[in-house]
Amino acid sequence: MVQRTLDIADAGRDRIGEVCEGAEAARHGTANKDGDIAVQVNFRGELVDLWLKPGVLDVKRPGRIATEIAALIAEATATARATATAGFLATSRSLGDLAKELPTEGEYFPSISRADT
Repeated sequence: MVQRTLDIADAGRDRIGEVCEGAEAARHGTANKDGDIAVQVNFRGELVDLWLKPGVLDVKRPGRIATEIAALIAEATATARATATAGFLATSRSLGDLAKELPTEGEYFPSISRADT
């Protein structure tokens, strides 16, 4: 029984580790409608990559570029977080399924029932 419980706990820890690693590695990128600015963020909303089309600084004012970059970061962050959240929720459900496999108290201590306590 104890080994079965430990195996289930190990499986749960592995699943949590996998989803955390997946979230850490996840990136989402998006570009503006003009196609001259693109960003890539992680699920925390941290800017991972920024691309500006050559010459964009000659066409657009710095304030407009900054506004577009901020909007793109917000958009990409929302998508990245939604993806990470879906992974966390799926893992949460699978952990619930694992918990159902845990032995009952009576399996650990067959001579003691809940009515005895």
